[in-house]
Amino acid sequence: MDIQEINQSSPEFLYRMLGRLEADCLYYLGNGGRFAGHLWAGNEREQIKLMRMIYRRLCEAFTAPEWMSEEKINEYAEQMLVV
Repeated sequence: MDIQEINQSSPEFLYRMLGRLEADCLYYLGNGGRFAGHLWAGNEREQIKLMRMIYRRLCEAFTAPEWMSEEKINEYAEQMLVV
C-alpha cells in the first residue's frame, strides 16, 4: 500500500486498516514470537511506516482516531526495534 492508495481510501477503510496493523503489532510482540511474517506489511520497518502514513492521513483529512497517537506508534517502533 502506497501513499496514493492511502489518499484514495475511505476514512472507514483507513480506521480499520490502522486497527489491523496495530493488532498485528500486538500479536508480533506477544504470542507471535516477534516473527515478522505475522505483520501485514511483512517486516517491522514497513509496518511502522504504513501506520504513520495512515495515521497522518486520518489526522490531516478526517478525524484522528482516539485510540491511536503518534506517540503510541513510536512506542511500537521502539518495541519492534524500528527507530
